Amino acid sequence: MTPIIYTYEPETRHYTGTSKADPDPLDASNWLVPADATLVAGGEDKPDHVQVFDPTAQKWAYEFIQPPAPSPAHDWDAKKQTWMLNKARAAELKEAEKNAQVTAAIEAVRAALKAAINVQFEALNARIGADFKDADAFTVYAGFENAFQREAAAFGAWTALVWKTANEYKAQVMAGKAPMLSPDEAVKMMPEFKVAS
Repeated sequence: MTPIIYTYEPETRHYTGTSKADPDPLDASNWLVPADATLVAGGEDKPDHVQVFDPTAQKWAYEFIQPPAPSPAHDWDAKKQTWMLNKARAAELKEAEKNAQVTAAIEAVRAALKAAINVQFEALNARIGADFKDADAFTVYAGFENAFQREAAAFGAWTALVWKTANEYKAQVMAGKAPMLSPDEAVKMMPEFKVAS
């Protein structure tokens, strides 16, 4: 019967598996056992342990392997040999995650408002027959007498009102007094743009 050999990693001598020995071509009654292998059988697997072979003692021993942390909020308890939940850190991480989600939502709303302002600018640009590069360049014309001063002043005031309203609502959200809006909801809440006749 072909014997089973038990292999291990050369440096750590951690158990790696089993295979069958090859017959010795020079001696039919002998079997070849390669380096980093043994005919000594290991024990049963144990959770969080690896078997290590001692070639001098010709026996296997168990070595504890620290399991990965269940979460960043856990600390290793060397005495108990287990991970323990750090409640204070868990609360901090939960709050940080919540803040990150709110920040991401706010940035999404901000981007939507910027896009809506740009849409309004492009429509106004076309309506007055102008070709301004962007809204910032256009609002400069509110500061001096010119053919577009009235529209530029109205657009600048409206843009300021949009951001004032948005920032006031953001303060309510951060204080827990108002729900977070989706980008579409925020755009729908924008004040109406009008140019006084």
